[in-house]
Amino acid sequence: MNYLVMLGSDMFYGTSGVLTVQTGEKFLEFFKIREIYKVRSEGSYLSIDCDIKDNDNIREVKLFKSKPVVINEKVEASYDLKKTIVKRKDDSIIIKIEQLDLKNESLSEFGPVKKTLSGYPSQMKNIILEQLASIYIDAVIKITGDFYAGQHHLIIKDDCTMIDNNKLSGNLSIGTGGLRLTNNGFGF
Repeated sequence: MNYLVMLGSDMFYGTSGVLTVQTGEKFLEFFKIREIYKVRSEGSYLSIDCDIKDNDNIREVKLFKSKPVVINEKVEASYDLKKTIVKRKDDSIIIKIEQLDLKNESLSEFGPVKKTLSGYPSQMKNIILEQLASIYIDAVIKITGDFYAGQHHLIIKDDCTMIDNNKLSGNLSIGTGGLRLTNNGFGF
């Protein structure tokens, strides 16, 4: 399966839906898309695994197939067919994962990518669009929230992503495989 994963306004096109985080020399799985919602598949829903700890390395929630298997008493988790939300009792969002409709009229031929490419020179834009056309996308997954992935503090809003006080916005990465969060930022 290939996904377009949106972290704020940053897009990772062609990812496998797995996010690993560098901890020392090792990479540990932090997030995984297990299944996506399919209209014609009875009982299907967006199903994710995720293990979130706070800044003191105390687990806030561990999700397996979008269901909490370990949860802090100050945290609530819910899910439906196309969305999983984990929030604190004060209603602040820890993480929100949504499956966007590929046929949504607000998305262009390559999802929200086309809007991002509007400032690129036409030759570069054509090369990128060619690369995008060669990768089939099964779903668009949007992630927002305020959480820790390993030792990295992520604040992901619709318009930007903050990683340890470093701001990212409007980036497009095309690749295959899983996403990796290292001390140098995101990559495939």
